[in-house]
Amino acid sequence: MQCREPIELPLRIHDGFVNAAYCHVYVSKDAEPVIGTGGAEYPAGSLLVKTKFPKEHPNRIELYTMMRKMNPGYDPDNGDWEYSVIDGRTRRI
Repeated sequence: MQCREPIELPLRIHDGFVNAAYCHVYVSKDAEPVIGTGGAEYPAGSLLVKTKFPKEHPNRIELYTMMRKMNPGYDPDNGDWEYSVIDGRTRRI
């Protein structure tokens, strides 16, 4: 409910660590003005959710990656982001 509706764009290729894949990115309203800038700082509380799927099976999500921007000092080495990754098949974190 905190994320905006997906923007309808052509599927975009995402170069992963092993195989190229496609992804959809969803952002919270407070992150929306920042997502397209490529360099601006996200405000604390911003949420980003990425769904990754192979081009052969665009309806089968392989991986969910969720990021939440925390207050300064939470984890400065990683930009003060909290990460969660969920396997799309098993739903294990």
